[in-house]
Amino acid sequence: MNKYKIEITKTYAIDVLAKNGLEATNKAEEILDADMLAGTEHYRQTGDTDFSIFDVTDTDDPFNF
Repeated sequence: MNKYKIEITKTYAIDVLAKNGLEATNKAEEILDADMLAGTEHYRQTGDTDFSIFDVTDTDDPFNF
């Protein structure tokens, strides 16, 4: 069997009111975290889920699961 590392990328759109970019980022992250805990983040997803697959069989990459 081979070892694979899977990178999963999702894109979300979240509207926030903020004084600057850092505050906007923090607010968006809080909103997304709350949505993930509630299991409703998929309502904010704006595109397909992308999967990148890397064969790490013969590397020193740690195997975490």
